[in-house]
Amino acid sequence: MSITFYAARETEDAEGRIINMVRDLEAFEVNVSNSNAFALFDRLGIEADYCGSMAAGDFLGRAMVANVGRFDDGIESATDVGEGGATFIDCGLRSGYFEDRMSSLANLASAAATRGLLVAWA
Repeated sequence: MSITFYAARETEDAEGRIINMVRDLEAFEVNVSNSNAFALFDRLGIEADYCGSMAAGDFLGRAMVANVGRFDDGIESATDVGEGGATFIDCGLRSGYFEDRMSSLANLASAAATRGLLVAWA
């Protein structure tokens, strides 16, 4: 499973709020695994959720300072064998992962902000 961060436009109809992806900014989309997205949310100071949205300017500010004073030397992979022989594998993260992802998220937020859009995720 994964979560994609993308530029979006908010509209409203009789049934409520609608978030629509802005297709001409697809090049800025950032797709990550669920577990990596939740680690990014932690660094961004956003309550982790599988879908949501935020003003692009606010998101940009968070992305620009998310790694300040934070560890980004990577996380080694790990394998655990549970009861009954089930094997759980955590693939870890390469060194510099968070710096790369926050840079990509900042680029997305900047492109969205210049057009008065939101940053959304789902």
